[in-house]
Amino acid sequence: MKKWIIFLFLSGLLVIGCSKSPLEPNQDEQLASNREATTELPSSPKIISNSDWQNSFISLSSDSSTFTFDARVDTLYDFKVNDIMISTEGEGFLRRIIDIQRTRQHLVIKTEQAAITEVVEDGEARFETSFSQLDPPRIDYLLDGVYVNQGLQKGNAGGDITFDFDLLLGDFDGQSNTTNDQLRVAGHFEMSVNMKGELKIKYFQLKKFSLDQQVKQQMDLNVTIGYPIVNLNPELKVAELTYPPIWVNLAGVPVLLTPVIEFYIGTDFTVNAAVQLHVGEQFGYAIGARYEDSKWHSYSQLDKDCWARTPDLSGEVDIKAYVKPVFKLKVFSVVSPKLSGKLFGEILANPEANPWWKLYGGLQVLLGVDMQIWGKTLFDKNFELITFRQQITEASGPFPGL
Repeated sequence: MKKWIIFLFLSGLLVIGCSKSPLEPNQDEQLASNREATTELPSSPKIISNSDWQNSFISLSSDSSTFTFDARVDTLYDFKVNDIMISTEGEGFLRRIIDIQRTRQHLVIKTEQAAITEVVEDGEARFETSFSQLDPPRIDYLLDGVYVNQGLQKGNAGGDITFDFDLLLGDFDGQSNTTNDQLRVAGHFEMSVNMKGELKIKYFQLKKFSLDQQVKQQMDLNVTIGYPIVNLNPELKVAELTYPPIWVNLAGVPVLLTPVIEFYIGTDFTVNAAVQLHVGEQFGYAIGARYEDSKWHSYSQLDKDCWARTPDLSGEVDIKAYVKPVFKLKVFSVVSPKLSGKLFGEILANPEANPWWKLYGGLQVLLGVDMQIWGKTLFDKNFELITFRQQITEASGPFPGL
């Protein structure tokens, strides 16, 4: 009999037989009892229904390894060491029990992370999706002066996310009404993501794992510096988008995913003069990573367009400023994978050089995969898929007056 597992990957998901958490009323009992023969299990995992969890859960240790329940839950599940415990509460748990302490009132279970291939023997699946297929996220703003388009609705064409920012990163005299001594980064950012993937599991081992993404990113970035600064290089997390968890029923075994996008703004520069800088960039890129026959392969393709206004500056500067969205997928609370696409503008100015300033734009794309959520014997993998830096414009000659 052909066996199927649903494969889910990175921030947008379209999967066979999926539905959303929290569970529908009649699904709560189905998850704990459904044992269709479409997937073979090394041992039956202990799937805690949402109602049992809510009625019996007491606390979780700070490292998410030790669970304390009301002792009465033990009569429902008969927990044993080496059992795999599954829950769709919160961001979900897939944990192997390594120790149990029982008292009259409490059941204390110590656990370690388990893997998908410990509960699924054979299966394969494919998917293709985009952000437009996800329900709107919860948006957490971590700094004032940031706005993420709240109008993202499921089914919105392209699933674009727009992000506007106007951040005051420094104020020499501490007076907001004097702007000629401030460090300010402002701009506009847009992006869309489409992806597809494939997974194959055979005899409880991951045989194939692939991800392909098409990404579009556009940025207009303005940097204003009103006073000399030496070696300032903060990276600030400014907003986080958390999408509603999605659970997938794998022949009675629920897998929970939580897509997350984080936005960072960063600067790295030494400035000995006031500066006004504007850089615009638009990148489209396709990337892919594949694990097959115990080997990794990757590829990348890039289309780019960069533009800039003539900067306003009067001395030596070395400036890089960037916007970096980070796409994460939490699989049972474990981040796997993580993709970052950093767009940056950079200017180098030296009054003794000819031309005395040059302005650059660029993109860096990194992909990291935590593989142990998929298989306990697999190693994590990191890729530097794109590193691009291009000169956009330069001064017409030497520093004025020399």
